[in-house]
Amino acid sequence: MIKFAAFAGLCLSLLSTSAHAQSDPDAPSKREPRRYRIALGIQLVPSFAGADRTSIKPLWDFNSARGDDPFPFEAADESTGFTVLEAGRVEFGPALSFENGRNYRVPGIGKVGNSFEVGGFAQTMIRPDLRARIEIRRGLGGHEAWVGVASVDYIARKGDSRLFSIGPRVTLGDARYQRSYFGVSPAEAAATGLAAYRPDAGIHAIGANIGYLHQLSDRWTLHSYARYDRLTGDAADSPLVRAHGSRDQFSTGIGIGYTFARRR
Repeated sequence: MIKFAAFAGLCLSLLSTSAHAQSDPDAPSKREPRRYRIALGIQLVPSFAGADRTSIKPLWDFNSARGDDPFPFEAADESTGFTVLEAGRVEFGPALSFENGRNYRVPGIGKVGNSFEVGGFAQTMIRPDLRARIEIRRGLGGHEAWVGVASVDYIARKGDSRLFSIGPRVTLGDARYQRSYFGVSPAEAAATGLAAYRPDAGIHAIGANIGYLHQLSDRWTLHSYARYDRLTGDAADSPLVRAHGSRDQFSTGIGIGYTFARRR
């Protein structure tokens, strides 16, 4: 089983070694006024990791660019964050997310509270059409554990008018995270008849994400995405998931964006 810390370190190493010497920024474009885009919508996501039902959550995004430069690429399923440091082509910044707690609604199965997750990301454009990114976050409340996501996105775009992206996702957690969502305690086993189960740290889902953005007018933009994850490893073997959840995890969302410019 791949351990969480080792996997995170490997991803950071890969991102760092893929950095190239960055070209000097174009000074005139830096003086151009900024444009801003705000997107709002809804998304259907698994009610919690391993659940066989979905919940409605808000979908939102905020992005900015200077002058006529295209808006930077952001995947719809990534955490909220922004770049605070650049080292060559590698960008670093905070990553903020919210994860629903475990609630199987089955007598004898304990609940796990909701978690506000705080951490960071590192990302790099390997090529103009290929981005690699990792996130590592720590839950505050709820599971109170470490979770990470590694992703690569192929990007095909025509400026801001159309953007299509697709790429794999790998999600992992430490032992505490795994046991919070996929474990069965001895007390739960006695109450439900399920086998007691104590999963280890490691990868718990492998999947892919597809995103599509279409500019409807100078101001309005359509945002959409779909994601599929398949539970794997100890998560997939959980008797709790087998009896009351699902190994297949689907997410989708749609929203409308509005672009405006800062006045000089």
